[in-house]
Amino acid sequence: MDPFLIPSGQCAVLQLFSFKGAISKTWGAYRMFHSRLFTPYFPGLQFIKPLGIGSGHGYRAWPKWEASGFFMVFENAKAAMDFRSREEFGEFLEKSEENYCIFMTPTSSRGSWSSFDSWQISEEKGTSGLICSLTRASLKPEFLYRFWKMVSPISLEQKDYKGLVFSQGIGELPLVEQATFTVWESVEEMEAFARKSFHGEAVREVYRLNGFKEQMFTRFFPWHSEGTWGGKDALAPYLSQKIPPVFSVY
Repeated sequence: MDPFLIPSGQCAVLQLFSFKGAISKTWGAYRMFHSRLFTPYFPGLQFIKPLGIGSGHGYRAWPKWEASGFFMVFENAKAAMDFRSREEFGEFLEKSEENYCIFMTPTSSRGSWSSFDSWQISEEKGTSGLICSLTRASLKPEFLYRFWKMVSPISLEQKDYKGLVFSQGIGELPLVEQATFTVWESVEEMEAFARKSFHGEAVREVYRLNGFKEQMFTRFFPWHSEGTWGGKDALAPYLSQKIPPVFSVY
């Protein structure tokens, strides 16, 4: 059997955790809050954000108190794998009721997240055809009500939108620091939602009113997923290979 081929260059990782029971939930919240104490010093780690997880489908202001996660950027896939083998990270896997991880390669980006914009854009497009979109915004306080008033229609419209594979709202702070991560079957279907739906109208309205303090729009192709979220690995039908213990990097 041929070895699993992993893209070279920069590797982004979205990691989600869900905890069950008061003790595990409290532990998860505490460790996530204090994760900044050990993560910045790991070799190859370029960027990390501890995340809260939004409730419902896609866009929701109210968080899932039992869930949390990380968005991370590494120099390469090996650094990402090494990070996940750390004892501290293993504790999250052990104590969580459910966890899900998506490995990705950046293909385009504009804007920044807490001043991070050091993306190493790849010309590779992946073999699955899937495209991931991370839309992140920091809202000005005076626009919070106007923005969240538009959220419910977006969430309802997105739920059954053609080509949507996976969607999860994430963020640093409820209401103020928000991001949405989605996975689509194709670029065309992703762009159709962004431009032709109420979502596109909402984004244009916030831009018109200059309601963002900072924003970032980044695309990736996913090349590996593991674990489950909501009882399933949504990307598994599209990603045929799984990483074995020994792998090669192309």
